[in-house]
Amino acid sequence: MPALTADRNTARLDGDVDEYPVLASTKIFAGSMVVLDASGWAKPAVTATGLVAAGRAEHQADNSAGANGDISVKVRRGAFKFANSADADEITKAEIGDTCYIVDDQTVAKTASGKSPAGLIVSVDDQGVGVFMGYGPLLAPGGALLAANNLSDVGTAATARSNLGTYEKLGTPTIVVGAAVGDVINVAIQLTDSDDADLAVRGSVFAYLSDDANGDSVAGTAPSAGVAIGTDGLAIPLVADKAFQLVSEADGDIDLNIEEAGADTWYLILVMPDGRTVASNAITFA
Repeated sequence: MPALTADRNTARLDGDVDEYPVLASTKIFAGSMVVLDASGWAKPAVTATGLVAAGRAEHQADNSAGANGDISVKVRRGAFKFANSADADEITKAEIGDTCYIVDDQTVAKTASGKSPAGLIVSVDDQGVGVFMGYGPLLAPGGALLAANNLSDVGTAATARSNLGTYEKLGTPTIVVGAAVGDVINVAIQLTDSDDADLAVRGSVFAYLSDDANGDSVAGTAPSAGVAIGTDGLAIPLVADKAFQLVSEADGDIDLNIEEAGADTWYLILVMPDGRTVASNAITFA
């Protein structure tokens, strides 16, 4: 369709309520967790992979005797309290900030095997698990945006749909300070997930050079020949050669080349999204 040449009466969508066509022979109860299948039909949440958690049903939608799309259901995005699982799948306060997974239309679980993501865990108490749900480019508190929320980073629309609404909390990264090669020292960073396994998506952290091992100061003098990204990731300079926003590759890798012709010592300090700081070993130029 060509670009506009006159005013257009563009329909406004309700900010947190979406409407989806309901799968044939399906009944959705009010207050239940609603998912979209691979073809985009709404149905009650079940244990299965490849489903998109859409949100909470705002009313009962009974399509038991209907064909695909004969009726629609209004679904609200937001934070809702669902039932917790038990035993190895029970969610505890330690999982707040992590992704939880769908068991059925009112229950969520800790483990991912055979399940689709429900959303982000925001609270846990005796009444259940608070889950922030509804797909979109959302950032988890203390976490990284999954690449699947960027459609340019996924292979197919179906793959994207199956991963929308998934979040990942960052764990403690590893920082390896290499040996000096001439005037260059490489500092390799591996971001990790909430299980401290290598991050399998792109992540981002703030970083700065410090003269102090605890990061209590910003470097007084920047490296004489600068700081540049090596082979992995992206460094967005915020203060020239002293502070950066770092973005990893899709496997969580970042590496920096620090170049100094004289003698000096710095520490690379990473500031995690939840406020933690992680310091490298000394980066020493003799």
